[in-house]
Amino acid sequence: MLTADGRAIESKVGRTSLTKSIQLQIQKDQLLVSSGQVESVEWVFSRSAVTGKIGPTKSLAKALDKAGIKWTASGAESNAGTAAAAKATAAATRYSKVLNELSRL
Repeated sequence: MLTADGRAIESKVGRTSLTKSIQLQIQKDQLLVSSGQVESVEWVFSRSAVTGKIGPTKSLAKALDKAGIKWTASGAESNAGTAAAAKATAAATRYSKVLNELSRL
C-alpha cells in the first residue's frame, strides 16, 4: 500500500521466511527508497488466522534490518482474524501492482 505521505507498506500474513522472492522484494523496496519514488518502506506482519503464526524468521528480520526497512509484527484479534487476513492480502496485492508498474519505468 502506498500512503499519501509517500510511505510504502508491505503486508505479510503469518510466519514469513527469507526466500529468493522475499530477497527480491527487499531489493525492490531499497530501490524505491534510494530512487526517491517513496519516502520509506515498512513491512507489517499480521497473525495468520489459519496457523496462528506471525512475523519474520530470524534471517528475514536480519535482512530487513540490514536493508534499513522498518518492520512490525502485530497479532490480529481472534474475532477479526479472517477479516484482517483478507485486508492484508488485498493490501499486499495493491503494493505488488505498484511495484510492477514501477519496474516498467
